[in-house]
Order: sequence, then structure tokens, then C-alpha cells
Amino acid sequence: MTAYAAAVAALGTSDGWPAAYARLDAALAAGDGAAREAVLAGLEGESPGVRKWCAAVLDHHADARAVAGLVRLLDDPVAAVRRHALHSLGCQPCKPEPLGVDVVPLLLARARSDASVSVRRAATHLLGCQPADARAGAALRALAADDPDARVRRTARWGAARHAAAEPAG
Repeated sequence: MTAYAAAVAALGTSDGWPAAYARLDAALAAGDGAAREAVLAGLEGESPGVRKWCAAVLDHHADARAVAGLVRLLDDPVAAVRRHALHSLGCQPCKPEPLGVDVVPLLLARARSDASVSVRRAATHLLGCQPADARAGAALRALAADDPDARVRRTARWGAARHAAAEPAG
């Protein structure tokens, strides 16, 4: 097992993940290809902790190679894994370059129907943060009107107002 594979495995432990995360984050920031390959492989790991923290560390380091794995994690059975994958896909300002994927449909699907309210809340917030998009604006207005969760409705109102302000007049 390589040192990076061992660090990825340590992400699945309650006492080992902080140091492993810091090591992988630093290696990815330095452009270490072996670390990137280990993290990408970790997206397919058996441990939910490994999948979650691999998705999380990619928030600042995701590139086109990470997209397919992160999209697969949007259907993970563990809500925390879905939420971290969603953030890593939807938070474009954190990336060194855009991921080249239309995240709006991915965010819409999670905001509308994820079984976890925390995932729906995160998706709604990220939807509001996207550049002006008619699909996002319409979905946010609908969520603001009828989502069963008060925090989703409040966040959707904020996002809808943000999108409306960015739309061209008349």
C-alpha cells in the first residue's frame, strides 16, 4: 500500500482522518499526481468516511477527472457523502478552474427530492450561489413557496432574490 493509499484509508477512521485529510490536501495543493489518483480511487471506497472525506478534499482540488466520481456519489446511501460530493461539484469559486459540468440540474434534483434535509438545504444554498440561471431561479421560487422545511424556504427566497437581481431587466 502506498503512503497516499494509507492516508486515504485513514480517512475512514475517527482518530486518523484529520491528519490524513491535511496530508492529502497539502499534496493535492502541491499538484502531486499520486495523491490525486489515491483520492479519486477513494471516491469508490467501501467506507463512507473515506468517500465523504475524499469528496470533501476535492472541494478545492477537483478537476475534470473527479467529476464522474463525484456525480456517482450524489446517489450514495449516506447523506454526508452526498452533501460533500454536492458541495465539491457545486462550489465553483473554490476550484482552480471550472469543472466543465452543468451543475444546475444536479443541484435541482437534490434540492427537490433528496431524502436528507441537510442535503436539500446544501443544494438549495449552492443553487442560489450559481451564476444567474433561469432554471435555478424558477426552482428556487418554487422551493421558497412550498418546501416543507423552513430553512430550505428561507434559503430559496435568498437565492431567488439573488437570481432575480442578476437577470436583465424587461
